[in-house]
Amino acid sequence: MPRRNKREKDCVKKAKGQSEKAAELKSTAEYWKILYEETIVKIEVIKKEKIQLSDEVVEKDAKIEIIISEHDDTKKRIFISEKQCNILRLKVDQIEDEIKYIKISKTTSKRPKREYSEINDDEPGPSEERILKAFSTLQNSESRDNRMLGWLHDAIYWAGDENPKIFMIYSFTHADKYTDFQSRFSPTQTWALKIQHNLSDGFLKNFKRTENEILGFDVLASRANVLELSKTHDVSHLYNIDSEIVMKNKNELRVPRIMIIKVEPLLKIHLERLDNAGRVHYENPDDPVNVNLYGDKGRDEMKCSISIADGPNPNCVYSLSIITLYFGSDTYEQLKARLPHMFEDINQLKFINFNGQKRRVVFHVLADMKFISATVGHSGQSSNHPCYKCYIKICLRGKDKSTLLTFNFKDVAILRTLDSMRTDAKTGDFGMILGSAPLLDIDVENLAPPEVHIILRIFKKYIYDSLLAECNLKDNTDINEERLADQKRILENLKKEETTSLENLKIREKELKDAEKMYDALVDYRKIRKPCSSVYCIGNKVVPKTSEMISCCDCKKLFHSQCLLLITEEEVREKRINYSCILCKKFTIQMLLTESFMRKNTFERMYDQKLNEYNKAVTEREKMEDILIKLKGPTRQELEKVLREIGCDQRAFFQEMVGNQVRKILRPPNIERIMNVLKGTPKYDSLKKVMILLGRIMTYGGTKTYSEPEIKEFEQLLDLFVDALRECHPNETVIPSLHMLHAHVPNHMRKHGSWGRSSEQVGENLHSHYNRIDTNYSHVPNVVDRANLVMRRMSEWNYLYDTGELDKCSSFDD
Repeated sequence: MPRRNKREKDCVKKAKGQSEKAAELKSTAEYWKILYEETIVKIEVIKKEKIQLSDEVVEKDAKIEIIISEHDDTKKRIFISEKQCNILRLKVDQIEDEIKYIKISKTTSKRPKREYSEINDDEPGPSEERILKAFSTLQNSESRDNRMLGWLHDAIYWAGDENPKIFMIYSFTHADKYTDFQSRFSPTQTWALKIQHNLSDGFLKNFKRTENEILGFDVLASRANVLELSKTHDVSHLYNIDSEIVMKNKNELRVPRIMIIKVEPLLKIHLERLDNAGRVHYENPDDPVNVNLYGDKGRDEMKCSISIADGPNPNCVYSLSIITLYFGSDTYEQLKARLPHMFEDINQLKFINFNGQKRRVVFHVLADMKFISATVGHSGQSSNHPCYKCYIKICLRGKDKSTLLTFNFKDVAILRTLDSMRTDAKTGDFGMILGSAPLLDIDVENLAPPEVHIILRIFKKYIYDSLLAECNLKDNTDINEERLADQKRILENLKKEETTSLENLKIREKELKDAEKMYDALVDYRKIRKPCSSVYCIGNKVVPKTSEMISCCDCKKLFHSQCLLLITEEEVREKRINYSCILCKKFTIQMLLTESFMRKNTFERMYDQKLNEYNKAVTEREKMEDILIKLKGPTRQELEKVLREIGCDQRAFFQEMVGNQVRKILRPPNIERIMNVLKGTPKYDSLKKVMILLGRIMTYGGTKTYSEPEIKEFEQLLDLFVDALRECHPNETVIPSLHMLHAHVPNHMRKHGSWGRSSEQVGENLHSHYNRIDTNYSHVPNVVDRANLVMRRMSEWNYLYDTGELDKCSSFDD
């Protein structure tokens, strides 16, 4: 019984505990239920707020749309108001003008007091007999204003109206009929303005309308008159203009081809215009007409042109008329094949008639030495007889090359003639092309020494290259070569060494990888299908399908070269002749592993050696490039800084100096600044002397006419220049330009009186002139139509030059 009572008590106690727990859980559940209901209420509230917010957003978006539309309407109204305001402003201006004229008429009801000359002021008599002072002598603005008011008073009287605007405009635009006062451009002047500033017909139309709206009159001639002038002086009918298809960068390209039909009509037009304008003067009946023939290749186009050398400025690019243009080079073969008609026409033109005169025609060739050589059938300046004027021998390379120290500049060579050139061409002697003949029947004396090209080549060869070489020597003490060409040759050799080292490194790398594969295959050896006769065949695991088979001299069995641990081609060739296999030598796998491991180590050492050689070659090449190419040396950077400061940055012209830059460099103050950079170098004094003398030589390249004493002074200057070159560069090669300067320029000056009055440089300027005009018509797709337009515009420039209209204008730029 006691046990039962105790169990019941425990059960009651337990049940009581459970009921208490149930009560607690019930209260917790009720709490979470209340919390849940509150959360649902909050969610509902949030949803309502969200709906309200969305409605507000929609309302605001609608308001924004309304504001935007109102803003657009406001902008339109502002625009309309501004237009109306401008119209009202114009009306106000007109009213103010009328008020001003009314005030003027009132203030000038009595004529203003006039200032009279001292001639009649002391004499009595009517005022009408007094003489007014000249307006230009009036000093103060009050006197000038009084004179103007008097004139306005008269204008109002003769206008018969208080507003004399119409009368004044009429007087202004028609005054040139009765006085020398010019109130508007003539048709020719309007045409010149249109050409110079590249004005289109549409621009002229709009400009003339604007003039009339603002000023009430037009200062330009009518467009119809301008168009008539353009048609009248167009010479494109003297040309055959077509196109051809050429290959450029492996693509077909259609390009224009221009050829003069006859040279004589074109020359006649130029001479008549120059003569009518008084811009050519022939004192004697026997004086010939001198015609310059230019030729030069620019990019891919070859252009030949002519100009009248007797004109006021034959070095003006607008005096040149193109006579041929084609896509190609300026070699003898190309000129002969493409221009036979032009050369024949020039050779037959001996006399020309213009304005009742008949005169002899003398042609002069102005171009670079390459083009002139091509016109006479000469092979060029790379031959041992590089001069097209004489038979001088100049060896440019080899052990017998002509150096400044050994070459005899005083040696007077025999001059060439057209007949001697034809004779030499039969055998190909003395630099003449075998089987060639002069394309032009022009006296050799009229083959002008190219002034600009001679100076530029001498400057580059003996001065500029030497300046750079001295900078490189000062910046890198490891360089021992004094000549820039030798320094560049060192760089080229270093590049070749680097390439060779890289190739050897790649070979060693491949050999090392093969050795590693062989060793790994032997360490983890497994039998393979279709093995060779080797007990330990690894051929297909190392280099599958490329293994070479080698036969044993003893057992005659075949083995993979890899199974024999052969890696290099030399080893394979050697073992192919005499080899005993592993079986015959009774090698074990351990012996093979040892041999393979040793070979792998050997190839690692060989690879490391080649890698070091390659890194060394790269370092040396980069060091030399920093000095020669990247201009990182301090002395070279200082030199470049000075050149930029004097306006001679060579980067502006594709790393080449041009004539104007050389002229600036050779000015005495600039020479001093440049040589200060190289102070302390071995060639400081001698190079400075060479620069000063070449600068003096350049002064003789102008248009001045020189007398015989001045030419002798020039010859003495040339001798001093040669001596200075010998002192500075005794072992430097003599270039043909230096021989041409020393031997032939003085004689050319004696015959023609000047060296630079007619220069080949203008023939090169023709390229940029042509390209500018061609760019203006780039919107014309047809190349023939575009070429016709370009030739028409160039003929218009020729007219402005011939008639002197260019001299009346302030700008020579188109």
